[in-house]
Amino acid sequence: MTTHVQPIFPVVLLWADIETFDKDALVEYVYQQMEDDPEGRMVSNVGGWQSDGNYHEFDNPIRKFLEDAMKKLFDKGIYKEDTRINIIQAWINVNTKGSFNRSHYHSMCDLSGTFWIKVPKKSGDIKFQNPNGFAESKMMANMNPQFREELGVHWGMDFYPTEGRVCLWPSHLYHDVAPNMSDEDRISVAFNVNVDGSNSFDEVGGTNWSDGSN
Repeated sequence: MTTHVQPIFPVVLLWADIETFDKDALVEYVYQQMEDDPEGRMVSNVGGWQSDGNYHEFDNPIRKFLEDAMKKLFDKGIYKEDTRINIIQAWINVNTKGSFNRSHYHSMCDLSGTFWIKVPKKSGDIKFQNPNGFAESKMMANMNPQFREELGVHWGMDFYPTEGRVCLWPSHLYHDVAPNMSDEDRISVAFNVNVDGSNSFDEVGGTNWSDGSN
């Protein structure tokens, strides 16, 4: 008897490095925003500084970078040609030494993302939690570690940030950012995206099923 293994229902994580990344200009812009609004806001962040979420609404280097990044991420035919990728929120995060982000998800949107402007060593990885971690915990605990590694079946995953890199994931995924253990600021921009197109009911919820033979 042959046992076949076929992973199904994956969570799609997209990421890309932007070659036109101008770190110095963006860092300067971020610190100017902090100077203009020193209090910022507190949402998932514990310590540090977070801006309002309106940087997608007006002309600024953050918005320009995100527009270029979306073209980079979606130029591989992942979505259909008539699909519209709309950025609906964008905000700046500055994690100072010791600050971090609690576990959270982003509601009222389809995709969420981060791009990293300044990431010193040991300044905090982003950690994604498996949405099926509770339901499949016993199965995962008893699975052969090598097999689990090959399939990527884990309770969670650390994603190591890189300056100039953009990462995008389904908004329902819980995630957190580890404490900044460096002596420098960790600077990133988070954003939310809606995906809109001309899908029919059959494509979304009716007949778009696989019989496992494809």
